[in-house]
Amino acid sequence: MNRFKIILVMIIWGSLGVFTRSIPLSALSLAFLRAFIALPVLFVVMKRKKVDKVSIRVFHLRS
Repeated sequence: MNRFKIILVMIIWGSLGVFTRSIPLSALSLAFLRAFIALPVLFVVMKRKKVDKVSIRVFHLRS
């Protein structure tokens, strides 16, 4: 299953250039649209996996 996911991601990543060349938008507009679409998708995925908040651990180094 993991190998299939990696191959699928490689195919999608490699085909992005073909699709972005055919879209008559600027690079800034494309970046905005990607982020605008990714936000609700990530929200749904995080809610589905029941991730409430992201925790960041800070390690203190003693010198």
